[in-house]
Formats: sequence, structure tokens, C-alpha cells
Amino acid sequence: MKDLISGVNYIIKNDRMGAVEKFNTAFMSIRNLKFENMELMIMLMRTLYNDDNILLRHKMFRETISRMTPLWAEIIEQGVREGVFNCDSPLETAELIVAMSAHLNESIVPMISLIKDNPEYVIMIKGKISAFEKAIERLIGGTGNGINIFNTAVFDTFVKRLLDDHE
Repeated sequence: MKDLISGVNYIIKNDRMGAVEKFNTAFMSIRNLKFENMELMIMLMRTLYNDDNILLRHKMFRETISRMTPLWAEIIEQGVREGVFNCDSPLETAELIVAMSAHLNESIVPMISLIKDNPEYVIMIKGKISAFEKAIERLIGGTGNGINIFNTAVFDTFVKRLLDDHE
């Protein structure tokens, strides 16, 4: 969490970036951090998504909401000032985005761990992430097609490494 916050804060403080670029780059930064620590992420997926650890997951969810919401709100507020987002409630919208991100993880992590036996999950996961991007675009009142947080090539590499680890 500390590394995620540090990475997003660095992006927020970059005065040369517009809000859309910051938004996309912040998601990319989080994704890259997870990808760079893939072995840890796989271990965390297996541990956290065990039903015995639901209370821990819930506590992590609350902590994530608390820490990440103000950061996303800052980017959204910048986008409103720039005229690229049309959002009346940046803080509440940011909270919804963080909550949706957590829900997306709850939805796709179990699928990721079962991809080897269910290759059709790859297409389903990509569909869920695409819907997530579109929902964010609507929430922030974006101008359309500006939010691009999912990189298919990175995901495909992640899946390949995940499958290779199972062999």
C-alpha cells in the first residue's frame, strides 16, 4: 500500500501531466507494481482470497478506500478544472472508483487463479475490465475514450507467467 500511494502521489505532483494522463498513468503504475511483484501477488491472491481471510480482505478494502480516495479525487478535481471531466462530487466519485476497483479484484482474482483449467476466463476478465473502464469514464464525466487503464499485452504476459508457474 505504501508503494502504491507513493507512486500515485509522484504522478499527482507532476505538473507537466494533464488529468487524463495522470489518471491512466496512476492505474498503470499500480498495475506495474503488481506485475513487478508477481510472485508476491500470486501468493497474496491465494492467501487473501481464501474464505478464511475474508475479514482481512474487508479490513484491507476499508484501508484502501481511506488512503486512495483522496488521491484519485485530486486527479478528478484537476480534470474538472481542465474541463476534461464533468464531475460535481470528485471525492465521492473517487470513493466509488476505488470501491469498484476492489470489487473488480474480488470478481477477477478467483478467475485468475483458475485460468489454467478455464481458459475462457481470460475473455471474461477482459470484458469485466472493459466495462470497468467505461463505468469510470461515465462517473468522471469524461469526454469519451480518454480512460485507458487496461493493457491487453501486459495482461496476456501476466496470464502466460501465471500458467508457466503452474507447469
